[in-house]
Amino acid sequence: MPNAPLFASSYPRPGSIALICEGDVVGYEKAFLDLWVRERAGTDKGVKDPDIWPCGTREALSGMADAVGRSAYVIVVEDRDFRLPADAAAECESKLKDRERRGVAMRAWMTWRRNEFENYFLDPKLLVPTAAKHFECSEADVEAALGLAVRQLLAHQASAYVRAAARAKCGTVEPAWDLGPTRPQFTVNGPQPPDPAKIRDGIRQACAAWSTEVGKALCKPGCCDELTSLYDQRLAAWQNLTPASPEVLADWAGKEVLQFVRQYLASKFAAPAVYPQPPTERLVGPTRWHTLNREKRDEQDRAIERAMQKPLVDALWRHTEENPSSDMAQSLLQIEQLL
Repeated sequence: MPNAPLFASSYPRPGSIALICEGDVVGYEKAFLDLWVRERAGTDKGVKDPDIWPCGTREALSGMADAVGRSAYVIVVEDRDFRLPADAAAECESKLKDRERRGVAMRAWMTWRRNEFENYFLDPKLLVPTAAKHFECSEADVEAALGLAVRQLLAHQASAYVRAAARAKCGTVEPAWDLGPTRPQFTVNGPQPPDPAKIRDGIRQACAAWSTEVGKALCKPGCCDELTSLYDQRLAAWQNLTPASPEVLADWAGKEVLQFVRQYLASKFAAPAVYPQPPTERLVGPTRWHTLNREKRDEQDRAIERAMQKPLVDALWRHTEENPSSDMAQSLLQIEQLL
C-alpha cells in the first residue's frame, strides 16, 4: 500500500499532491502544466489539483521527491532522454520502489511519451502556423527551417544518442566526453552542419580517455567500437527523416530542433524578444548569430525563446484539447487518474 505523507502539516503549498517535473520556474513544462491546472480547476475531472514543482534536471528529481514526499503525495514526470520506452519505464519503476521503501509518499514515477517535453511542440501542424504568425513570415519559411533543422542536426542527434548510451553503460561520462562542435554553426553564409567523421573520431577519443582515466571497471573492452558503431547505425537509420517522421517527433532531442528553427528564423526575420532585467519586450534582428560571442548569443536566444514560449504553450494546449488521443492528452489523462 502506498505511503501516506509523514509530515502533511509541513507541506508549504496549498494542495496535497506535488507534481515534480524538469525545467525551471519559467520553463515550458511549468507554463504548460500551470495552464492545465487552471483549465481543469473546478471541473469534474477530480477533486485534487496538483502543485507544480519544477526542479531543473532529471538528476535533481530524486532529491526533490525525497524532500517533498515527506509532506505530500508525489508524482514525478521526467524526460525519456534517448532511452527506449521499456528501459525508461523500468528505471522509473526502480526509483518508485526505492522511494517507497524509504517512506516517501509516492503516487507515480513516469516519463513523458516523447524524448523531451519540447518534442510536443515539433508537430508541424502545431509549430508551423505558430512560428509563422510569431515571426510574421510564411508557413513555407517555417517548413524550410524545419527541413533544414532535420538535415543539419542529424550528426548531433546521433552523437547525443551515443552519449546517452555511454552514460547508461558507464555511469557519468563527464568531463572527458568532449566531442568538440556537434551542432550546426551559424556563419556569414548561414548555418553550416558539423563533419560527421570528426564527431566519430571524437567519440572514439572521448571513450578511450574515459575508459583509461576512471572507467576501467565500468566500461568493458570493445566499448569504443560499440559506441562508434552505434553512432554509424543512427546516422544511417535517420538519414532520410523528415520533420513529420515519428523518430524526429518522439525520439530526437526536441529542444535542439526547436532552438535551430527559432534561431534560423530569427536570422531571417525580426523577432519579438523578452528581456528580464529590466522587464522589456521589443522586436530584434534579424540576428546575425555569427557576430555574437557565446554569452551574447545565449542571452539573445533566451530573450527570443521567452517571447515565443506563450504562443507555443497555448498552441500545444489547443492541440491537446482537440486531439484526445494525442500523446500529451494521454499523458495528462494518466496523471489525472493518479490525483
